[in-house]
Amino acid sequence: MDECRQSLKAQYCVVNEGGILLHALWYSNELKEMEGMRFQQYTESSFSQFLERRFEILEAKVYTEIEEKDPIAFILKQFNS
Repeated sequence: MDECRQSLKAQYCVVNEGGILLHALWYSNELKEMEGMRFQQYTESSFSQFLERRFEILEAKVYTEIEEKDPIAFILKQFNS
């Protein structure tokens, strides 16, 4: 989960002030491993803890086209510094 926090911090440094971001993540609170790679999954509450007053969630949508609660998309806006 530190990787998510570090990634959002790096994005905050390069996005324009008030900029908009889109994140699509797997929906769950599980950590899965496939072929030696780790995949952390998130829900609205588990993802929002990493925003640390850098971004606000404008919208969160769970997509069900493939499977029920498969991916979740977040539209984020950078807080003005």
